Amino acid sequence: MPLSGLGYCADCGTKTKQHYSSGAKAPYGYVCGFHARFGKEHCTSHHINYTDLESIILQDIRRQIDFVMNDDKAREKYLAHKRGKKSARDNSDRKRQKDIEKRIADLDKLIQKIYEDKVLGSLPEKTCADLLTKYQQEKDTLQTELDTLIQRVDADRQDEADVDEYIRRLKSYAGAGELTRQMCLDLIEYFTVDAYHGRKAVRDIHIYYKLIDKPLKNKRNALEI
Repeated sequence: MPLSGLGYCADCGTKTKQHYSSGAKAPYGYVCGFHARFGKEHCTSHHINYTDLESIILQDIRRQIDFVMNDDKAREKYLAHKRGKKSARDNSDRKRQKDIEKRIADLDKLIQKIYEDKVLGSLPEKTCADLLTKYQQEKDTLQTELDTLIQRVDADRQDEADVDEYIRRLKSYAGAGELTRQMCLDLIEYFTVDAYHGRKAVRDIHIYYKLIDKPLKNKRNALEI
């Protein structure tokens, strides 16, 4: 089954389990694994049949393929989605990084000048020591901040690489006629299935995609993060 091992119950977070109902019009489906083991007292079935689920997920994948094929701002929008609140911080980080690098370069010149003045005897030794301590402390503080900013820049570059790879994978499945196991493994991190409240009730199927959504931390329970 293409989606085997990728589904989780939206209410208890337990991985869904393949289920067969003899005599049903659509006998094959998924149910909440916790419900399957311990019964309805612990969680409802969350039953959904294979055909409906695969159709929903394939439709969403096709929608995303169409998005990357026809929207020239798709990459920008995926980056904004992946970075969340970080996007608004990017420009200020870059400006701050340049300011810090310039100030550190200026401090290096000041420190070098003090050493020269000390050797030449043009400044009292105590004054030289006080200034060196002051400038070095400022430099150390700025260097710590700069290291943090550089780590953020590296993370931003990884975000860009992840989005580019995700778009490449989507495009590789353009025109796909069916949901395949490899397609699911390439694109889907996991999905959650809302409770079943009857055939006509609206249900939520949340699909989390690899490389652009947060990875699943606990493969036994999607709610434990």
